[in-house]
Amino acid sequence: MTSIYDIAGYVRISVDDEQSKDNVSIENQKAIIADYVKTKFPGSSLTFYEDRDRSGYTFEQREGYQAMRKGLVDQTYHILIVKDFSRFSRRNSRGLVELEELRDAGVRIISIGDGIDFPNDDDWLKIQFQFLINEMPVTDTSKKVKNVIRRRQLDGEWICAAPYGYIINDCNEFEIVPTEADIVRKIFHLYNVEGWGYKKIANQLTEQGIPTPRMCEQMRKEAKNKPYNRKVNAAWAIVTVQGILDAEERFVRMQNHSGEHILCGIAHAKWGAENVGFHLGDREMTMDLDIPLTEEQLEELELAGNRAVWANTAITAAYPDKEVVFYDERFTSVLAHRAMIDGGMKKMARRDKAVVDKIAATIILEDYLQYRQ
Repeated sequence: MTSIYDIAGYVRISVDDEQSKDNVSIENQKAIIADYVKTKFPGSSLTFYEDRDRSGYTFEQREGYQAMRKGLVDQTYHILIVKDFSRFSRRNSRGLVELEELRDAGVRIISIGDGIDFPNDDDWLKIQFQFLINEMPVTDTSKKVKNVIRRRQLDGEWICAAPYGYIINDCNEFEIVPTEADIVRKIFHLYNVEGWGYKKIANQLTEQGIPTPRMCEQMRKEAKNKPYNRKVNAAWAIVTVQGILDAEERFVRMQNHSGEHILCGIAHAKWGAENVGFHLGDREMTMDLDIPLTEEQLEELELAGNRAVWANTAITAAYPDKEVVFYDERFTSVLAHRAMIDGGMKKMARRDKAVVDKIAATIILEDYLQYRQ
């Protein structure tokens, strides 16, 4: 007889994934989980919880997860299912602790993409490897970007990104891009003269095949034979059109974003806190630090931030290029197999090429980081 369960499905996307149509989208995550439940647990109930524009580095700022967690702890749900553990957490230590706490509460956790059913399949080493891999894009990229920013600031370089319609020329001056300026004029004409709304304008630009701001940025980079690693969407977003038209909205977002940089800079200078994520919403903005702050520290941070605003302290925005490093990967697969054997990983798991590649990638990164120290 098939057992019937009350199942919670958790889905999450970060700010960078919001406009994406690939397999991390909310809709695709839900579809994958729903198909899995239908096949593996027929007749069971499935309730979804989601977080949009939320970093995977913390749990506290995720409203959807916190609501689901209450149901897991009080046994409203027996099983938690995620598409893969990167949706659950991108912080190695905190993610593993949370996993153990849910296990102790009697919760069964299934990661479909990672092939993990915990604690039924208690392959703790495999789980640790997975969380370590998931954390690396967050911590390593954060440190590299901050180092580039600091170096450019010390060199006195101009590091501000140009708005759509402009480029920064070799003299570090803003220069108008005629084709993009025409699009900006068209957007204002459709809005002010024709009376079109943001959505209609965005759809019209997309249907006419007009390159989005990010596509223009990509074409300029490629024309100079420079790599471009950001995700590009051919469809114009409503918020992009709104940002061009609504000066007040742009100014509010500029103020909120500047406030985030001020507070993060102060928190780093005072307590060594690193900024690992932020959310810029319509009514509020939140930021994620890698250490907890006490009530006293928060009050001190608020006062110091206000003082910086009162002093009208100048802010330098940064848009650094990512460093591309070529590294010798020979024999890393052999080393990965040895690590799997030494760790007691089962033979069938060692045959999984995806797992071997992930462990090999971890070895390459560890070796490179040790080399840089």
